[in-house]
Amino acid sequence: MQEHVRESLYGAILDIGEDRVISGMRQGESRKTIDEILDAATGRLGSDTMPDEMASLATGLLHYVLTVGAIPSQRKVEYGGIRIDIVVPDLKTLKADPRRALVINVWNGAAVPDLSRVQPRRENVWHVVPHRGTGRNEFVIGENYSGIADAIRDFLGDSGVRRLRILGA
Repeated sequence: MQEHVRESLYGAILDIGEDRVISGMRQGESRKTIDEILDAATGRLGSDTMPDEMASLATGLLHYVLTVGAIPSQRKVEYGGIRIDIVVPDLKTLKADPRRALVINVWNGAAVPDLSRVQPRRENVWHVVPHRGTGRNEFVIGENYSGIADAIRDFLGDSGVRRLRILGA
C-alpha cells in the first residue's frame, strides 16, 4: 500500500476511534463503519485522489476489516501461477472444495488474470473496483463497497465454513 494512503487510512481510524470502529463492526454496523472510514480517509487524501490510490485504500481497509472481524482469509497468495489478492477462508479450502472458497481481486490498473483457472465457480470470484465495469460480483469503491464485509459473512455462513467470530454475528 502506498505510504500516504496507509497514513490516511490509519489516521482516519484513529480519528474515529479504533474502539468505536471495532465495536461498530462487531455490532452489525459494518456498512456504516466502512463508509465512515472510507469517507474520512478519502477526505484526508484530498479531492484529487487517483483511482489507484482508492484501490490501495480499499485494499488496506479490507485487510483491516478481515483482521478486526477475525474473518479467516489469506492474502497475496499464488495458485496455479496466478496471484490472488485475497482468498476466503484459505488456499487449502480453495484447492479442496472451490464452492466453499471465495477469491477476491482488487483492481490495480493491470489486466485481471483469468481467475476461472483457480476458481471455476464464477459467483465465487469477486472484484473490488474504483468504478462500475461488468457489474458481476463487483464491489465499487464509494458505492456498494461498504457491503463487502456483510457479503463475506453471508458467504461463509451459506458455505458452512467454520469461522471464529464474524462481523455482526
